[in-house]
Amino acid sequence: MSRKLPTPAEVACSFAIVDFLKGEGHSVSDLQLSDRPDVRLSIDGNPAAYECVQIPPRRVFEYSKTRFKQISPQRGEARSIQVVWPKEAHIWVSEAIAEKQRDFRTYRRNFPEGEINLLIHSPIEKSSSSINPSDAGVMNQIRWAAARARTKFNAIFFFDPDTGVERIRPPSRAFVEPVYDFSRGYPTSSFTMTSCGPFTTTKEGDSPVNYDFGAAHLEVLIVPPVDAQFRKYPPYYVSKRYRYTAETGSTTAQVKRHQIESSDTSVSPVKVVQSRIK
Repeated sequence: MSRKLPTPAEVACSFAIVDFLKGEGHSVSDLQLSDRPDVRLSIDGNPAAYECVQIPPRRVFEYSKTRFKQISPQRGEARSIQVVWPKEAHIWVSEAIAEKQRDFRTYRRNFPEGEINLLIHSPIEKSSSSINPSDAGVMNQIRWAAARARTKFNAIFFFDPDTGVERIRPPSRAFVEPVYDFSRGYPTSSFTMTSCGPFTTTKEGDSPVNYDFGAAHLEVLIVPPVDAQFRKYPPYYVSKRYRYTAETGSTTAQVKRHQIESSDTSVSPVKVVQSRIK
């Protein structure tokens, strides 16, 4: 059986780790993309390999790929879905390490000589906002989780397209056990998908046409936390509601949003649905 083609993430990770190693003064050669482990190369003449794994896990991203069908608008209206998930990067890292540790024997069998490392990475898509490693609290979660994990990997690295590569085990930066402020609920991140319409361009020479779809019907979907201490508290997030308009010409259509209110979870006027994803 031929090996699978490398994913865009694996390609990005391979280039990132090479740049990181060269930046530390190492000589890097013999780069190849393989499978289980994903990246193989030589560091100062010594063989090394890297297995890649992404965080957040699939349960967070399932919504962005499947829920857009739910917001198909009725004629002349706008609909939005806000997906909210817990900021628990420490859980994601722990899960990622445990998942790959279960296959370590396979990696060693396929790569019998040299060190084998784990490269955890955030989504490589520039449009993704699911994790923010420039946030000191997030990176502290990541370093802490890697330091306390039980693993046979020689080292663990973290890569984000915006912040680059960092060795998180053994840690290259100081960290402490995460402390959370639950006074308003557990911390979250979110993204919102919106659909409005329908609208069409005009005939050549006709005047532009303006559409007003009104305030978007907003539904909030909550991805439940894995961390037990988070489950003791409600999620804290801010919902922003918008009115949508559009102006269309013969070759262009411009959609605009106008914020009409912003509310936290204590006074949110929108429908909230608890996810069943475990």
